Amino acid sequence: MAKCEFSGVSSFGSLIRFMTDFEETAVEHYQKKVSGAAAEKFSTFLEKHKKRLDELELARREKLREEILEPIMDFDSKKYCPKLDISDPVKQAIEIEEMAAKFYADVTPRWKTIQGEIARICERFAKQSLDFAAKLKA
Repeated sequence: MAKCEFSGVSSFGSLIRFMTDFEETAVEHYQKKVSGAAAEKFSTFLEKHKKRLDELELARREKLREEILEPIMDFDSKKYCPKLDISDPVKQAIEIEEMAAKFYADVTPRWKTIQGEIARICERFAKQSLDFAAKLKA
């Protein structure tokens, strides 16, 4: 999985880049071939993560202006990088979704101070990722 070279976070511009890196990593993972009940879920989640990526890129282009340069202090992006060395694709997907849920829930308050619409996107993504993880576990 090559895309997990997440950027460091020092501004809101780099935070949104981290968010798109995360979604690109999920897209890449869900493109893996799996069989059985997981195949349909992977296909569904692949499309949802592609839409999330598109939504983030649109928000970056249309919603962020000068806010993109606002500095972010005390944000440890390394704690939000999922382990990408899990051999079972379903367990790997659960790791990605659980980490995504935690990440988006944790960054929502930061976005609320800068850009409310992106904060709402983060809240929705956190809930979706929890739902995806639960479905993968079932």
